[in-house]
Amino acid sequence: MIGGCVLGAHGLDSIVVGYYKDNDLIHVAGVRNGFVPASRRQLFGKLQPLVMPKCPFVNLPETRRSRWDEGLTAEGMKKCLCKRIPKSVREAIRSARKILSELRGFLEDLTVILVTIWGLLHVARVLFVLAR
Repeated sequence: MIGGCVLGAHGLDSIVVGYYKDNDLIHVAGVRNGFVPASRRQLFGKLQPLVMPKCPFVNLPETRRSRWDEGLTAEGMKKCLCKRIPKSVREAIRSARKILSELRGFLEDLTVILVTIWGLLHVARVLFVLAR
């Protein structure tokens, strides 16, 4: 889930992403790779109307920089624009999680069925060869 962006020379330097744990949005990292100047400007334009004053992440600002990322310390937060996340998106995420858990159960059942069919086909092939 995109929760904001860090400003840079071409509109944005990185997007700030996280995941929902219950109703809380947890900051994971800033993603900088894969953006060329044109896509940075374009994404910044799309995020700009969604900016809000309050940070949606419950675990920001971080107290120190991480090993792989600059980290969003209080100083880094000054360059960050946070994105408003509508309730409908959060509800959609909850629904998707429920569907995925149901789908996971279905896929496990389907796997058992397919392995059983494969085994029966293998036995039938062996019997066919022996019957020749």
